[in-house]
Amino acid sequence: MRVFIDTNVLVDMMDRSRPSHAASKVVLRAAEDGRITLLLTGMTLVNALYALRRAGLDQKKRADVVGIILSIVEVASTDMPQLQAALNSSWSDFEDAVQYHAALSAGRVQYIVTSDRNGFKGSRIPVLTPEKFVATHLSGDQ
Repeated sequence: MRVFIDTNVLVDMMDRSRPSHAASKVVLRAAEDGRITLLLTGMTLVNALYALRRAGLDQKKRADVVGIILSIVEVASTDMPQLQAALNSSWSDFEDAVQYHAALSAGRVQYIVTSDRNGFKGSRIPVLTPEKFVATHLSGDQ
């Protein structure tokens, strides 16, 4: 199963105080175990690294976290076609539009997992929260 994650899922996984922390960890663990194929954009990693730096995590630990993530994901393209499609879309949030068009371009993505379902209104790919994805596709993994 190919699953695209939005930036907030990665941030949720790294921040224990966020409501979707536990479910987001289960999603990433399923990718680590090879049960799902996880896709994200380079922009997601950049934003997550920024959040880790702001949280005070040192360079070595940030590099370790990103290295682990890169070993279990595929990176979806955010080149000119995805940027143009996002710009020409009717979506009000450009970042969400770029993420969506990256997921579409990656092909065969069965779900987009995000803590911000409203940001993906109009998606042709089913959109689930981390909790809903875990409950419906990874039950028993918590």
